[in-house]
Amino acid sequence: MKSLVIFTFCIASSLVSFAQKGKTFPTLEGKSLDGNAVSLPLKQTDKNTIACIIYSQKTEKALNTWMQPLANTFLVKNPLDPEPYDINLYFIVMLSGIKDLASDAIEARFKKGLGKEYYKNVVIYQGSLKPYTSELDFGKKDEPYFCVIDKDGNITYSTTGVYTSEKLQEIENSINK
Repeated sequence: MKSLVIFTFCIASSLVSFAQKGKTFPTLEGKSLDGNAVSLPLKQTDKNTIACIIYSQKTEKALNTWMQPLANTFLVKNPLDPEPYDINLYFIVMLSGIKDLASDAIEARFKKGLGKEYYKNVVIYQGSLKPYTSELDFGKKDEPYFCVIDKDGNITYSTTGVYTSEKLQEIENSINK
C-alpha cells in the first residue's frame, strides 16, 4: 500500500509540473529593474523565453538554488560554447495586495542583490494574481515556477521547485539553440 501511495504521488507531481505545457502564456505586463516596460509573451521575436515566476517571499530559498545555474547556462557568454543560447530570461516578481504597497522596498532589495547587468532580467508585476495562478495552474505559492515559452507564446516546458540538474537539462532540451 505504501508503494502505491508513493507511486501515485510521483505521478501526480509529474503531471502538475507539466500542467501548463501546450498552453499559451497569458499576457503579463511589468517593469524591469532598469525601468523598461516588459510585456510577455514577447512579440516579434525568434527567441525562446524562460520565465521564472515568484509570488511569495517564501520562494526565496528555492529560487536561490536556480540563480547561478540559470545565469551560467543562459546569461554568461562562455567562449568554449560554439553555439550559445540566444534566449530571453526573466525573473518575474508578482506583487498584489499589501505587497503592492511595498513594491519600492522590494525593488530596492532586488537591486541591492544584483549586478546592474541583470536588472533587465528582473520584472516586477503589480496586479491581480488570479488570472495567472488559475491559467497557469500555480498551486503552491512558496515555490518558483519556470516556463519555457516559444516564439509564438506557447509554453513548451514547465517545472517548479528547487533546482536540480535534471530540471535544467529538461529546460535546455526544450529550447532550440
